[in-house]
Amino acid sequence: MRISQLYLVIVLGTAALTSCKKEPVPEPTPQAGCPSCTCNEFDSSGINQSFTSAIYGSVFYYQAYTQMTGRYVDYSMNMHGSGSVDVIPLDAIWQAECSNYTGEILRFADAAVKFDYSNYANVSKTVSFDANLDLGDYTFLIDGLSYTTPPTGVFVNVTNLTNGKHIAVSGNFTAIELGGWELAIDNMCTEDYTPVPSNPFCEEFEDTTFYTVCPSSQSNYGTPFYNSNGVSFRCKHLDYEGISSLDGSIYWGAPNSYGADQNVNFSGQLLQVNNVDLELDFSGLSYTNKRVSFDISNVWDINDPNEFMVNGAALSTIPAGITYNVTSLGNATNGDPCYHVTIEGLINTIVLVGWEITYDNLCVDEL
Repeated sequence: MRISQLYLVIVLGTAALTSCKKEPVPEPTPQAGCPSCTCNEFDSSGINQSFTSAIYGSVFYYQAYTQMTGRYVDYSMNMHGSGSVDVIPLDAIWQAECSNYTGEILRFADAAVKFDYSNYANVSKTVSFDANLDLGDYTFLIDGLSYTTPPTGVFVNVTNLTNGKHIAVSGNFTAIELGGWELAIDNMCTEDYTPVPSNPFCEEFEDTTFYTVCPSSQSNYGTPFYNSNGVSFRCKHLDYEGISSLDGSIYWGAPNSYGADQNVNFSGQLLQVNNVDLELDFSGLSYTNKRVSFDISNVWDINDPNEFMVNGAALSTIPAGITYNVTSLGNATNGDPCYHVTIEGLINTIVLVGWEITYDNLCVDEL
Protein backbone atom coordinates (compact mmCIF):
# COMPACT_ATOMS: atom_id res chain seq x y z
CA MET A 1 0.00 0.00 0.00
CA ARG A 2 1.35 3.38 -0.95
CA ILE A 3 1.60 6.17 1.65
CA SER A 4 -1.15 8.20 -0.04
CA GLN A 5 -3.50 5.21 0.11
CA LEU A 6 -2.67 4.59 3.76
CA TYR A 7 -3.37 8.26 4.57
CA LEU A 8 -6.76 8.05 2.80
CA VAL A 9 -7.74 4.98 4.84
CA ILE A 10 -6.81 6.73 8.10
CA VAL A 11 -8.77 9.87 7.18
CA LEU A 12 -11.90 7.93 6.20
CA GLY A 13 -11.68 5.80 9.33
CA THR A 14 -11.39 8.89 11.53
CA ALA A 15 -14.37 10.54 9.79
CA ALA A 16 -16.51 7.44 10.31
CA LEU A 17 -15.68 7.34 14.01
CA THR A 18 -16.40 11.04 14.40
CA SER A 19 -19.79 10.81 12.65
CA CYS A 20 -20.82 8.00 15.00
CA LYS A 21 -20.42 9.99 18.21
CA LYS A 22 -23.12 9.20 20.74
CA GLU A 23 -25.58 12.06 21.04
CA PRO A 24 -26.71 13.30 24.46
CA VAL A 25 -30.04 11.99 25.76
CA PRO A 26 -31.45 11.85 29.29
CA GLU A 27 -29.55 9.22 31.29
CA PRO A 28 -31.52 6.78 33.49
CA THR A 29 -31.09 6.61 37.25
CA PRO A 30 -29.76 3.18 38.32
CA GLN A 31 -32.13 1.20 40.48
CA ALA A 32 -30.99 1.07 44.10
CA GLY A 33 -28.95 -2.05 44.83
CA CYS A 34 -28.80 -3.21 41.24
CA PRO A 35 -27.13 -0.68 38.95
CA SER A 36 -26.14 -3.42 36.47
CA CYS A 37 -29.79 -4.44 36.08
CA THR A 38 -31.09 -1.07 34.91
CA CYS A 39 -29.88 -1.11 31.30
CA ASN A 40 -29.55 -3.71 28.61
CA GLU A 41 -27.12 -2.58 25.92
CA PHE A 42 -27.16 -6.11 24.42
CA ASP A 43 -23.33 -6.27 24.37
CA SER A 44 -22.15 -9.88 24.73
CA SER A 45 -25.73 -11.04 25.40
CA GLY A 46 -25.46 -13.73 22.75
CA ILE A 47 -29.06 -13.34 21.62
CA ASN A 48 -29.69 -15.28 18.40
CA GLN A 49 -33.29 -16.45 18.28
CA SER A 50 -35.49 -17.50 15.38
CA PHE A 51 -39.32 -17.74 15.26
CA THR A 52 -41.71 -19.62 13.00
CA SER A 53 -44.90 -19.16 14.99
CA ALA A 54 -47.04 -16.03 14.68
CA ILE A 55 -47.87 -16.36 18.40
CA TYR A 56 -45.56 -15.26 21.19
CA GLY A 57 -43.74 -18.27 22.63
CA SER A 58 -41.75 -18.90 25.79
CA VAL A 59 -39.22 -16.48 27.27
CA PHE A 60 -35.94 -16.63 25.35
CA TYR A 61 -34.01 -13.95 27.26
CA TYR A 62 -34.22 -12.33 30.69
CA GLN A 63 -32.24 -9.36 31.97
CA ALA A 64 -32.84 -6.11 33.86
CA TYR A 65 -36.19 -7.41 35.16
CA THR A 66 -37.27 -7.79 31.54
CA GLN A 67 -38.61 -10.98 29.93
CA MET A 68 -38.37 -11.20 26.14
CA THR A 69 -40.65 -13.36 23.99
CA GLY A 70 -40.87 -13.30 20.19
CA ARG A 71 -42.95 -14.21 17.17
CA TYR A 72 -42.71 -14.29 13.38
CA VAL A 73 -44.21 -11.41 11.36
CA ASP A 74 -43.67 -11.17 7.59
CA TYR A 75 -42.73 -7.49 7.53
CA SER A 76 -40.52 -7.95 4.44
CA MET A 77 -43.35 -9.72 2.55
CA ASN A 78 -40.79 -12.29 1.38
CA MET A 79 -42.82 -15.19 2.87
CA HIS A 80 -39.73 -16.89 4.31
CA GLY A 81 -41.82 -18.44 7.06
CA SER A 82 -39.43 -17.46 9.84
CA GLY A 83 -38.01 -14.39 11.52
CA SER A 84 -35.25 -13.70 13.98
CA VAL A 85 -33.66 -11.34 16.46
CA ASP A 86 -29.94 -11.37 17.02
CA VAL A 87 -27.15 -9.28 18.44
CA ILE A 88 -24.78 -7.92 15.82
CA PRO A 89 -21.86 -5.46 15.69
CA LEU A 90 -22.53 -1.94 14.44
CA ASP A 91 -21.02 -2.49 11.02
CA ALA A 92 -23.25 -5.51 10.28
CA ILE A 93 -26.45 -3.52 9.78
CA TRP A 94 -26.97 -2.04 6.36
CA GLN A 95 -28.66 1.21 7.41
CA ALA A 96 -28.48 3.85 10.13
CA GLU A 97 -25.43 2.37 11.82
CA CYS A 98 -24.48 5.83 13.13
CA SER A 99 -27.44 6.43 15.41
CA ASN A 100 -26.84 6.46 19.17
CA TYR A 101 -25.47 2.94 19.17
CA THR A 102 -22.38 1.63 20.94
CA GLY A 103 -20.94 -1.86 20.99
CA GLU A 104 -23.49 -4.41 19.80
CA ILE A 105 -27.14 -3.84 18.87
CA LEU A 106 -30.29 -5.94 18.74
CA ARG A 107 -31.52 -6.49 15.16
CA PHE A 108 -35.04 -7.56 14.14
CA ALA A 109 -35.64 -9.44 10.89
CA ASP A 110 -39.29 -10.30 10.25
CA ALA A 111 -39.85 -10.59 13.98
CA ALA A 112 -41.67 -8.89 16.83
CA VAL A 113 -40.51 -9.02 20.44
CA LYS A 114 -42.53 -8.36 23.57
CA PHE A 115 -40.55 -6.83 26.44
CA ASP A 116 -42.45 -7.72 29.62
CA TYR A 117 -41.72 -5.67 32.77
CA SER A 118 -44.06 -7.50 35.16
CA ASN A 119 -41.14 -8.34 37.44
CA TYR A 120 -39.99 -4.75 37.79
CA ALA A 121 -40.55 -3.61 41.38
CA ASN A 122 -42.27 -0.30 40.58
CA VAL A 123 -45.41 -0.41 38.43
CA SER A 124 -44.71 3.20 37.38
CA LYS A 125 -41.60 3.21 35.24
CA THR A 126 -39.75 4.76 32.31
CA VAL A 127 -38.41 2.49 29.58
CA SER A 128 -36.12 4.15 27.06
CA PHE A 129 -34.27 2.89 23.99
CA ASP A 130 -32.64 4.05 20.76
CA ALA A 131 -34.01 2.94 17.39
CA ASN A 132 -32.72 3.42 13.86
CA LEU A 133 -36.08 3.71 12.05
CA ASP A 134 -38.63 6.51 12.09
CA LEU A 135 -41.74 6.05 14.18
CA GLY A 136 -44.42 4.48 12.03
CA ASP A 137 -41.91 2.35 10.13
CA TYR A 138 -42.10 -0.47 12.65
CA THR A 139 -44.44 -2.03 15.23
CA PHE A 140 -44.45 -0.11 18.50
CA LEU A 141 -47.18 -1.09 20.97
CA ILE A 142 -47.63 -0.34 24.67
CA ASP A 143 -49.83 -2.90 26.44
CA GLY A 144 -51.23 -3.76 23.02
CA LEU A 145 -52.06 -0.16 22.06
CA SER A 146 -50.32 1.97 19.45
CA TYR A 147 -47.73 4.45 20.73
CA THR A 148 -49.90 7.16 19.12
CA THR A 149 -52.78 6.37 21.52
CA PRO A 150 -51.05 4.88 24.57
CA PRO A 151 -52.87 3.68 27.70
CA THR A 152 -54.27 6.41 29.92
CA GLY A 153 -51.53 7.98 32.02
CA VAL A 154 -48.72 6.68 29.78
CA PHE A 155 -46.60 9.20 27.88
CA VAL A 156 -44.22 8.78 24.94
CA ASN A 157 -41.37 11.26 24.47
CA VAL A 158 -39.17 11.24 21.37
CA THR A 159 -35.75 12.88 20.93
CA ASN A 160 -34.36 13.15 17.40
CA LEU A 161 -30.92 11.66 16.83
CA THR A 162 -28.74 11.42 13.76
CA ASN A 163 -30.27 8.51 11.83
CA GLY A 164 -32.65 7.54 14.58
CA LYS A 165 -34.73 8.35 17.63
CA HIS A 166 -34.34 8.13 21.39
CA ILE A 167 -37.69 7.03 22.79
CA ALA A 168 -38.88 7.10 26.40
CA VAL A 169 -42.16 5.56 27.58
CA SER A 170 -43.28 6.65 31.06
CA GLY A 171 -46.20 5.62 33.25
CA ASN A 172 -47.97 2.53 34.51
CA PHE A 173 -47.68 -0.20 31.87
CA THR A 174 -46.61 -3.84 31.67
CA ALA A 175 -45.18 -4.52 28.21
CA ILE A 176 -43.75 -2.93 25.08
CA GLU A 177 -43.82 -4.67 21.70
CA LEU A 178 -41.34 -3.81 18.94
CA GLY A 179 -41.03 -5.42 15.55
CA GLY A 180 -39.91 -4.86 11.99
CA TRP A 181 -37.56 -5.66 9.16
CA GLU A 182 -34.02 -4.34 9.72
CA LEU A 183 -35.14 -2.56 12.87
CA ALA A 184 -32.26 -2.23 15.34
CA ILE A 185 -32.35 -1.00 18.94
CA ASP A 186 -29.79 -0.32 21.64
CA ASN A 187 -29.46 1.15 25.14
CA MET A 188 -32.75 -0.19 26.51
CA CYS A 189 -33.04 1.08 30.09
CA THR A 190 -35.65 0.88 32.83
CA GLU A 191 -35.97 3.25 35.78
CA ASP A 192 -38.53 4.30 38.35
CA TYR A 193 -40.90 7.01 37.20
CA THR A 194 -42.49 9.55 39.49
CA PRO A 195 -44.83 11.84 37.60
CA VAL A 196 -44.48 15.52 38.33
CA PRO A 197 -47.84 16.91 39.46
CA SER A 198 -49.16 19.34 36.89
CA ASN A 199 -50.70 22.63 37.84
CA PRO A 200 -54.20 22.82 36.39
CA PHE A 201 -54.98 25.75 34.15
CA CYS A 202 -58.10 27.53 35.36
CA GLU A 203 -59.62 30.68 33.92
CA GLU A 204 -62.53 32.29 35.71
CA PHE A 205 -62.17 35.54 33.71
CA GLU A 206 -61.69 37.54 36.91
CA ASP A 207 -58.24 39.10 36.52
CA THR A 208 -58.41 40.48 32.98
CA THR A 209 -61.12 42.41 31.18
CA PHE A 210 -61.12 43.25 27.47
CA TYR A 211 -63.40 43.37 24.45
CA THR A 212 -62.10 42.19 21.08
CA VAL A 213 -63.69 42.18 17.66
CA CYS A 214 -63.55 39.26 15.21
CA PRO A 215 -64.30 40.95 11.84
CA SER A 216 -66.97 39.55 9.56
CA SER A 217 -64.23 39.21 6.90
CA GLN A 218 -62.22 36.80 9.09
CA SER A 219 -63.37 33.42 7.83
CA ASN A 220 -60.27 31.58 9.08
CA TYR A 221 -58.66 31.49 12.49
CA GLY A 222 -56.29 34.40 12.90
CA THR A 223 -53.27 34.69 15.15
CA PRO A 224 -53.93 34.22 18.89
CA PHE A 225 -55.32 37.34 20.50
CA TYR A 226 -54.61 36.08 24.01
CA ASN A 227 -52.29 33.57 25.72
CA SER A 228 -52.51 32.36 29.30
CA ASN A 229 -50.40 29.68 31.04
CA GLY A 230 -49.73 27.72 27.84
CA VAL A 231 -53.24 28.04 26.41
CA SER A 232 -53.79 30.29 23.38
CA PHE A 233 -57.08 31.76 22.11
CA ARG A 234 -57.99 32.72 18.54
CA CYS A 235 -61.24 33.32 16.69
CA LYS A 236 -62.94 33.26 13.33
CA HIS A 237 -66.25 34.84 12.34
CA LEU A 238 -69.36 32.67 12.04
CA ASP A 239 -72.67 34.27 11.08
CA TYR A 240 -74.79 32.56 13.73
CA GLU A 241 -77.11 35.58 13.91
CA GLY A 242 -77.83 35.63 10.17
CA ILE A 243 -76.54 39.18 9.59
CA SER A 244 -73.43 38.64 7.48
CA SER A 245 -72.11 42.16 7.86
CA LEU A 246 -72.17 42.06 11.66
CA ASP A 247 -68.74 41.56 13.23
CA GLY A 248 -68.20 38.92 15.86
CA SER A 249 -67.03 39.81 19.35
CA ILE A 250 -65.49 38.37 22.49
CA TYR A 251 -66.14 39.99 25.86
CA TRP A 252 -63.52 38.65 28.29
CA GLY A 253 -64.43 39.46 31.88
CA ALA A 254 -68.04 40.44 31.23
CA PRO A 255 -69.92 41.35 34.41
CA ASN A 256 -72.14 38.66 35.89
CA SER A 257 -75.19 40.84 35.27
CA TYR A 258 -74.41 40.99 31.52
CA GLY A 259 -77.59 39.78 29.83
CA ALA A 260 -80.03 37.43 31.50
CA ASP A 261 -77.88 34.33 31.18
CA GLN A 262 -76.67 33.57 34.69
CA ASN A 263 -76.71 30.06 36.14
CA VAL A 264 -75.99 28.56 39.54
CA ASN A 265 -72.31 27.89 38.72
CA PHE A 266 -71.46 31.36 37.47
CA SER A 267 -69.67 33.83 39.70
CA GLY A 268 -67.79 37.07 39.23
CA GLN A 269 -66.83 37.88 35.64
CA LEU A 270 -67.64 35.77 32.58
CA LEU A 271 -66.68 35.10 28.96
CA GLN A 272 -69.26 35.97 26.33
CA VAL A 273 -68.87 35.14 22.61
CA ASN A 274 -71.04 36.46 19.82
CA ASN A 275 -70.99 35.28 16.17
CA VAL A 276 -67.58 33.62 16.54
CA ASP A 277 -65.91 30.26 16.87
CA LEU A 278 -63.35 30.66 19.65
CA GLU A 279 -60.56 28.08 19.40
CA LEU A 280 -58.60 27.11 22.52
CA ASP A 281 -55.20 25.56 21.76
CA PHE A 282 -53.63 23.48 24.55
CA SER A 283 -50.41 22.50 22.73
CA GLY A 284 -48.39 24.76 25.03
CA LEU A 285 -49.19 22.57 28.04
CA SER A 286 -46.68 19.93 29.13
CA TYR A 287 -49.17 17.05 29.20
CA THR A 288 -51.22 15.36 26.48
CA ASN A 289 -54.00 13.52 28.34
CA LYS A 290 -56.33 16.25 29.57
CA ARG A 291 -59.57 16.94 31.31
CA VAL A 292 -61.22 20.15 30.04
CA SER A 293 -64.28 21.47 31.87
CA PHE A 294 -66.42 24.60 31.74
CA ASP A 295 -69.91 25.94 32.34
CA ILE A 296 -72.07 27.22 29.49
CA SER A 297 -75.26 29.29 29.56
CA ASN A 298 -77.75 30.80 27.11
CA VAL A 299 -77.75 27.92 24.67
CA TRP A 300 -80.93 26.13 23.62
CA ASP A 301 -79.49 22.62 23.70
CA ILE A 302 -76.42 20.47 23.08
CA ASN A 303 -77.35 18.04 20.30
CA ASP A 304 -74.22 17.30 18.28
CA PRO A 305 -71.99 14.42 19.43
CA ASN A 306 -68.85 16.59 19.09
CA GLU A 307 -70.46 19.90 20.03
CA PHE A 308 -67.15 21.62 20.77
CA MET A 309 -65.22 20.29 17.74
CA VAL A 310 -62.41 18.59 19.67
CA ASN A 311 -59.15 18.44 17.66
CA GLY A 312 -60.88 20.07 14.69
CA ALA A 313 -63.18 17.11 14.05
CA ALA A 314 -66.65 17.58 12.62
CA LEU A 315 -69.63 18.19 14.88
CA SER A 316 -70.97 14.74 14.05
CA THR A 317 -67.81 12.80 14.92
CA ILE A 318 -66.16 12.40 18.33
CA PRO A 319 -62.42 11.69 17.81
CA ALA A 320 -61.15 8.32 19.03
CA GLY A 321 -60.26 8.29 22.71
CA ILE A 322 -62.33 11.40 23.53
CA THR A 323 -65.20 11.26 26.03
CA TYR A 324 -67.89 13.86 26.74
CA ASN A 325 -69.85 14.29 29.96
CA VAL A 326 -72.60 16.93 29.99
CA THR A 327 -74.45 17.70 33.24
CA SER A 328 -77.54 19.91 33.38
CA LEU A 329 -77.35 22.98 35.61
CA GLY A 330 -81.00 23.85 35.17
CA ASN A 331 -82.09 27.02 33.40
CA ALA A 332 -80.58 30.47 33.32
CA THR A 333 -82.62 33.44 34.50
CA ASN A 334 -83.81 33.92 30.93
CA GLY A 335 -85.09 30.33 30.76
CA ASP A 336 -82.34 28.93 28.53
CA PRO A 337 -80.77 25.62 29.60
CA CYS A 338 -77.29 25.58 31.17
CA TYR A 339 -74.70 22.83 31.38
CA HIS A 340 -71.43 21.80 33.00
CA VAL A 341 -69.28 20.17 30.29
CA THR A 342 -66.32 17.84 30.84
CA ILE A 343 -64.22 16.53 27.93
CA GLU A 344 -61.39 14.02 28.48
CA GLY A 345 -58.67 12.45 26.35
CA LEU A 346 -55.85 13.46 24.02
CA ILE A 347 -57.15 16.98 23.49
CA ASN A 348 -55.20 19.47 21.39
CA THR A 349 -57.93 22.01 20.65
CA ILE A 350 -61.58 22.69 21.37
CA VAL A 351 -63.90 25.35 19.96
CA LEU A 352 -66.32 27.43 22.03
CA VAL A 353 -69.10 28.47 19.69
CA GLY A 354 -72.04 30.74 19.72
CA TRP A 355 -74.24 33.72 19.40
CA GLU A 356 -74.49 35.54 22.72
CA ILE A 357 -73.35 32.44 24.61
CA THR A 358 -71.68 32.82 28.00
CA TYR A 359 -68.98 30.61 29.58
CA ASP A 360 -67.32 30.43 32.99
CA ASN A 361 -65.03 28.26 35.11
CA LEU A 362 -62.81 26.99 32.30
CA CYS A 363 -60.28 24.48 33.68
CA VAL A 364 -57.74 22.13 32.12
CA ASP A 365 -55.99 19.41 34.13
CA GLU A 366 -53.86 16.35 33.49
CA LEU A 367 -55.55 12.97 33.56
